[in-house]
Amino acid sequence: MTNLNCPVKLLLDETVDAFSSYNYGNADFAAFASMVLHDFQSVLQRPELTAKELRVLLRQGQREHRENETHDNGWSVFMANYVSQNVNANTSAYQTIQDEQTV
Repeated sequence: MTNLNCPVKLLLDETVDAFSSYNYGNADFAAFASMVLHDFQSVLQRPELTAKELRVLLRQGQREHRENETHDNGWSVFMANYVSQNVNANTSAYQTIQDEQTV
């Protein structure tokens, strides 16, 4: 379980706050979050993480959260756990990223 003060959760919270107050047209949260890619690369300690990989990872996490509504700790805690656990997944996560062409 992610600590409520972990850097990934704090970055997600800050990004959600900015997204909710920003009119970004047709962009979803994942596209908006990719605007601060450098921050995600830093807190995840993955400097090679691409904007496309981040968008796919966030969208997969959001989809899983919607499909499994039994999360007691809220969206940002779930997403922090999901992103932290899945960002370093080797070939399966990367293959999923390669398979998603409409990002």
